[in-house]
Amino acid sequence: MNYIGLKPLAYYVGNFIFDYILFLIPTLGFLILLFPMKIEAFNDAIVTIMGILLCFGVPLVSLTYLCSFMFSKAATAFR
Repeated sequence: MNYIGLKPLAYYVGNFIFDYILFLIPTLGFLILLFPMKIEAFNDAIVTIMGILLCFGVPLVSLTYLCSFMFSKAATAFR
């Protein structure tokens, strides 16, 4: 990263966006599957459920980054 002149902010923002896109793929697949199943419990609150699921990715990815930077070695994370 430093060798090619990439700033740390650009590196981490790019990784965050890519990880969020990877989170969105199964989430959007789940949301698409809700429509043909026609579950009546979701009919009234489908917009709310979509908003909650899409907003859940930001803290989830942030938490995984926080947990991964807490440990210097993978072996200490398992203890």
